[in-house]
Amino acid sequence: MSQEETVWIDTDDFAALTGWAKSTIEGKRSRGEDLPPCYPVGRRILYKLSEVNSWIESKRRVPSSVQLAQRAEA
Repeated sequence: MSQEETVWIDTDDFAALTGWAKSTIEGKRSRGEDLPPCYPVGRRILYKLSEVNSWIESKRRVPSSVQLAQRAEA
Protein backbone atom coordinates (compact mmCIF):
# COMPACT_ATOMS: atom_id res chain seq x y z
CA MET A 1 0.00 0.00 0.00
CA SER A 2 1.47 3.34 -0.97
CA GLN A 3 1.53 6.32 1.33
CA GLU A 4 -1.22 8.03 -0.69
CA GLU A 5 -3.57 5.07 -0.05
CA THR A 6 -3.03 4.95 3.73
CA VAL A 7 -6.12 5.95 5.69
CA TRP A 8 -5.34 7.47 9.08
CA ILE A 9 -7.74 7.71 11.98
CA ASP A 10 -7.46 9.47 15.32
CA THR A 11 -8.33 8.26 18.81
CA ASP A 12 -11.93 9.46 18.48
CA ASP A 13 -12.37 7.33 15.35
CA PHE A 14 -10.67 4.37 17.04
CA ALA A 15 -13.06 4.76 19.97
CA ALA A 16 -16.04 4.76 17.60
CA LEU A 17 -14.84 1.55 15.93
CA THR A 18 -14.29 -0.31 19.21
CA GLY A 19 -17.10 1.14 21.29
CA TRP A 20 -14.57 2.08 23.97
CA ALA A 21 -14.31 5.50 25.57
CA LYS A 22 -11.45 7.67 24.37
CA SER A 23 -10.08 7.67 27.95
CA THR A 24 -10.02 3.84 27.93
CA ILE A 25 -7.87 3.82 24.79
CA GLU A 26 -5.58 6.53 26.16
CA GLY A 27 -5.18 4.60 29.43
CA LYS A 28 -4.42 1.32 27.64
CA ARG A 29 -1.91 3.11 25.42
CA SER A 30 -0.15 4.77 28.38
CA ARG A 31 0.06 1.41 30.21
CA GLY A 32 1.45 -0.34 27.13
CA GLU A 33 -1.50 -2.71 26.84
CA ASP A 34 -2.38 -4.56 23.65
CA LEU A 35 -3.42 -2.02 21.01
CA PRO A 36 -2.54 -1.54 17.36
CA PRO A 37 0.54 0.59 16.66
CA CYS A 38 0.04 4.33 17.05
CA TYR A 39 1.87 7.19 15.40
CA PRO A 40 2.39 10.48 17.24
CA VAL A 41 2.07 13.31 14.72
CA GLY A 42 2.50 16.66 16.38
CA ARG A 43 0.02 16.71 19.26
CA ARG A 44 -2.17 14.02 17.70
CA ILE A 45 -2.04 10.23 17.98
CA LEU A 46 -2.95 8.53 14.71
CA TYR A 47 -3.60 4.93 13.75
CA LYS A 48 -3.55 3.26 10.35
CA LEU A 49 -7.08 2.07 9.66
CA SER A 50 -5.75 -1.14 8.08
CA GLU A 51 -3.79 -1.94 11.26
CA VAL A 52 -6.79 -1.19 13.47
CA ASN A 53 -8.99 -3.47 11.36
CA SER A 54 -6.39 -6.26 11.49
CA TRP A 55 -6.08 -5.84 15.26
CA ILE A 56 -9.86 -5.98 15.70
CA GLU A 57 -10.05 -9.11 13.53
CA SER A 58 -7.31 -10.75 15.64
CA LYS A 59 -9.57 -10.33 18.69
CA ARG A 60 -12.37 -12.35 17.13
CA ARG A 61 -13.60 -15.25 19.24
CA VAL A 62 -15.81 -18.13 18.29
CA PRO A 63 -18.72 -18.38 20.75
CA SER A 64 -18.44 -21.36 23.08
CA SER A 65 -21.76 -22.76 21.85
CA VAL A 66 -20.32 -22.97 18.31
CA GLN A 67 -17.13 -24.59 19.64
CA LEU A 68 -19.20 -27.22 21.50
CA ALA A 69 -21.24 -27.97 18.38
CA GLN A 70 -18.06 -28.35 16.32
CA ARG A 71 -16.58 -30.77 18.87
CA ALA A 72 -19.78 -32.84 18.91
CA GLU A 73 -19.63 -33.17 15.11
CA ALA A 74 -15.98 -34.29 15.14
